[in-house]
Amino acid sequence: RVLIVDDSPVVRKQFADHLSRRHACSEAASVMEAFAQLSETEFSLVITDMIMPGLSGIELLRKIIETHPYTAVIMVSGVNQPQRALDAVRLGAFDCLIKPCDLDVLEMAVERALERRTLMRNARQYKLDLEARNAELARGKAELERLQAQIVHSEKMASLGQLAAGIAHELNNP
Repeated sequence: RVLIVDDSPVVRKQFADHLSRRHACSEAASVMEAFAQLSETEFSLVITDMIMPGLSGIELLRKIIETHPYTAVIMVSGVNQPQRALDAVRLGAFDCLIKPCDLDVLEMAVERALERRTLMRNARQYKLDLEARNAELARGKAELERLQAQIVHSEKMASLGQLAAGIAHELNNP
């Protein structure tokens, strides 16, 4: 699912029409509307305008990173300011495109962002699996150490028993 957030209905419709061939698209006209949709539905990707009336796309980006860490974000801006784009990427945006953007470039950015999201989710699951296996190995190691200590104790007792039997035999048969 892709959420397109832009104050321009023309841009929203253009992006949604192009991406809806491969993705389920939803639209939001403001950051507050986007917050409402994000609280109800899980989105794989959010494409948001950087500058909008009220709260900005940067505020939306911060909220998404805080509450939905596995949702990819692509920022779109009508103002070509490299520093602003760099700041958005540093905050966690996957990419930053300049409007009007070529729809094929947008589609490639969307595919790359979704692929990265999948890789991040798989890496997270792999990490959780490894942590579970490490905990299982630690429990197995502790059990082996306990059994080894028990065997060593048993062997010591057997040796003491043999020594005592040998001493008793020597005392009984001088």
